[in-house]
Amino acid sequence: MDNKNIFFDIKSCNQHNAISDHLFFTPTSIINSNINNSFDSFNINDSNIININDSNFDSSINNNNNNSNLNNDSNQSRFIQKGVVLLPNFLNSDKQLEMLKELQKPNHLRRMFEKNDQFSKFIKVLYLHKDKNNIATILRNSAESAAVYASSFCSTIPTQFDVTVASAYSYRVIGGRHLMRCDNIPGWAILICLGCTIRMSIRGPEMEKPKQINLSSGDVLVFNSSKTEQIARSVNSIIRNSSPNHFTIEDDLVDKSLLIQLRSIITKPKKIASEKKQRQKIK
Repeated sequence: MDNKNIFFDIKSCNQHNAISDHLFFTPTSIINSNINNSFDSFNINDSNIININDSNFDSSINNNNNNSNLNNDSNQSRFIQKGVVLLPNFLNSDKQLEMLKELQKPNHLRRMFEKNDQFSKFIKVLYLHKDKNNIATILRNSAESAAVYASSFCSTIPTQFDVTVASAYSYRVIGGRHLMRCDNIPGWAILICLGCTIRMSIRGPEMEKPKQINLSSGDVLVFNSSKTEQIARSVNSIIRNSSPNHFTIEDDLVDKSLLIQLRSIITKPKKIASEKKQRQKIK
């Protein structure tokens, strides 16, 4: 069997052949995949996140639900809506281990703050800004590669992804969750899951109701984080016994999920001088 995958062009729905030679993919997962067409800020803090209380949101989701049977087809999808693309199995096991090893270096993963209330339960364990920190090559390369591949399913996704901020959040199997929220940050964001599968919901202007997805270890979600796009997301629960076998007890991901968030922030150019000051300089 050749290493080709069939996918649909979102606009025309015509089938194309695409050579699946991406460095980050596990080839068998590409060949067998079925395509279904169907707290950071500029400085970056959590104050720019808009939390959403949505009466249409499925409140019946049990945060302690340990059923790992994934009975929806969204995890086989690529295109979710304009500006939102899911890439299942994007990082193979070697890349996942390499990424975790890099993050476990001194002064990287550490307990920064914990959120534990009726809406959210997680620990923020990483924050890096490119102006102050050296963001690991594997994070930058993974983001760039994910953006390039995702752009083949959604033309609005930029093929260049300059990681401005890297952060990470740890969610335990028992009670791990994050309130549905909409970013207020101009640019793009990439979410990478390591460890246990995360049951998430995504909501956007083109959706009648939130769409549930399962973000498994190695899966990547690319989305537009700008306020104008109104892409909201939540972490509903963490699925028990879903961490892949390539992680050991020492990796500390057997009963939790590490959600890595990479941002490419688009900033407005600063005004050099007002027209008044410019006139004064001319005089």
